Amino acid sequence: MTVADFTVETFFTDELWHRYIQREDVKDLSNRDKIEAFEKELRLAVTRMIENEKSVLSSDSQPNLKIAHINFAFENVKLLNLLTKRGALITNGKIDKLP
Repeated sequence: MTVADFTVETFFTDELWHRYIQREDVKDLSNRDKIEAFEKELRLAVTRMIENEKSVLSSDSQPNLKIAHINFAFENVKLLNLLTKRGALITNGKIDKLP
């Protein structure tokens, strides 16, 4: 058995996400279900890309490829900073200072 570890990083624009969530098969799903559906499609797309790379998987047998984990991160530094400040106010009992 040969084990390989790949890290794939990509960037999805707001436009791509908004187009995705407007699709007929997705638009009526809950937010959580939209993310899960997107992850499932992404997992399939990445699997296909890796399987088609001869230089990556050059075995004569069918590759047993499994994606262990997909993690989404968001560019939301401003929101995280505001939540950190809010948390500090709550932790210090300064509820009256909350906006």
